Amino acid sequence: ALASQKLNGTEKQALLLLAQSEEKNNATKTAKSIATQLQCAESTAWSTLRSLRSLGLITYDEQNSTLTLSRSARMFIKEVL
Repeated sequence: ALASQKLNGTEKQALLLLAQSEEKNNATKTAKSIATQLQCAESTAWSTLRSLRSLGLITYDEQNSTLTLSRSARMFIKEVL
């Protein structure tokens, strides 16, 4: 409920794309994929990922450069679907 109020359309779509892919997503490939699938600039995709991270919906493992959905993100996705 709280997440859906704060998220814009691009952020919601990006979360759904992350949920459809593998558990751990390479950050660079994910940004490029989001940009392609949402037909937005790659900088917009990176901004979206940073926003999702700041909201605690994704985590970033700097050592492996991977993104993972948080528990709250998974709950949000279940609500949306």
